Amino acid sequence: MSQNFNTTLNAVGLFGVVFSKKTLTDFNKIKFGILIYLLYLCIVIKKITTMERIKLKNIKFSEWNSEETNCFQSDIYFDNKKVGFCSNEGRGGNTHCQWISVDTKEKFKEMEEYCKTLPDIVYKFNEREDLVIKSDLENVVDRIFEEWLEQKEDKKMEKNFEKGICFGTKHHYQISSFKVNGKPTTISEILKSQVGVFKLRTYCDNLKREGHTILNTNLPFEI
Repeated sequence: MSQNFNTTLNAVGLFGVVFSKKTLTDFNKIKFGILIYLLYLCIVIKKITTMERIKLKNIKFSEWNSEETNCFQSDIYFDNKKVGFCSNEGRGGNTHCQWISVDTKEKFKEMEEYCKTLPDIVYKFNEREDLVIKSDLENVVDRIFEEWLEQKEDKKMEKNFEKGICFGTKHHYQISSFKVNGKPTTISEILKSQVGVFKLRTYCDNLKREGHTILNTNLPFEI
């Protein structure tokens, strides 16, 4: 960090010399230097308060075995180096994290301490108070996995948007598919005609009157 800081100060000094020969006064040089230094601090602060140094790779997830918790296993990388592995049996127990060898033990311990410096992890709920938990390696790994799972589910849901009208909630929804001449068709095909657009709009309006939430983002009308 000190090396980067010195490099930043050297850069500030160099810019100061260049600009002073043109239009900047001594006072403007000071303001310019302070601006660059504050920008540097913002970059450093962002780096030390996020989970970006920790990655999960080679994730294996078993939805079938996920009972009270997510059943998964993964390699853990810290600063782009594989240092450990993690696993959860899916039966309500904690996620187990362990270094992979004696050679990675020290780096693994550094990662554990790093996690303790991160901000609290906040889980937001629509109808309940936010759940706030202290940051440690286990909780950070769980959160990173959950973000991975959410992205996977989002991609799956986007594909389902083409299959039919999806309604419900993000995690629990139904798909109403359609047929033309007795054969399954896609939303894109239905939208090619004004009649198709009208029928889809009418169908969605009926679902909304029944209290359902439409999830599709590929419709040309407001839902």
